[in-house]
Amino acid sequence: MKSIFLFRFKNHNETQSCAYIEDGADYNSRIPIHGVLHTYYNYPAYHLIETILTSDEYSFLANFNATPPKLTTNLLSFENKNGDITIESVVKKLKTKEANAYFRKIIESEKKILENRYMLKPGDVNYIFNSYKYDLKDSGIINSIFSNVAEFASDFLESLGCSSEEFVSNCGKSLKTYKKSMLCENLSLLGKYIIEIDKSDLFLILKDGRVVVFS
Repeated sequence: MKSIFLFRFKNHNETQSCAYIEDGADYNSRIPIHGVLHTYYNYPAYHLIETILTSDEYSFLANFNATPPKLTTNLLSFENKNGDITIESVVKKLKTKEANAYFRKIIESEKKILENRYMLKPGDVNYIFNSYKYDLKDSGIINSIFSNVAEFASDFLESLGCSSEEFVSNCGKSLKTYKKSMLCENLSLLGKYIIEIDKSDLFLILKDGRVVVFS
């Protein structure tokens, strides 16, 4: 399902930035909000966020989400108590051209955050955003950046708790044209190989040789 931008925390940081809901989710039950790193079941207060929704519209979502599922079985009854605001009307607003334009401004702001945080050029940030395969487009998509592939390979091996020899010995036929001895002795080559065989699209090499690890 496609993610729809809902809000950004005003005091955002490396672990808490933008939040989204799923388009086409079961709106007859609770509607959790999620970011790149977290799923939130409690909606933060309106004054703590940036959103295109009005206070009433956002409060409607928050109140609906806080209502026990057994009490939301009659969705029509719940919505009638809240005037003209409905789940569908709120979701529809979040998908309008105005909402998309609002989110694009947020994205540009998030890109600037990454430029400053990791000393990246605008072109690098655009490349990173375009390479990220999910709908969530904010500063939280980057987990870490390594100076080069050798540093990346060293950290990768450390996270697995194994040596380069142990890692290579488990690669088997996937080594293709690489020689085991070359990979064991050359961390730069090993780093490129790890990224080459990765199927999760978690790693990206920038033009300057730095390696981006996505969240």
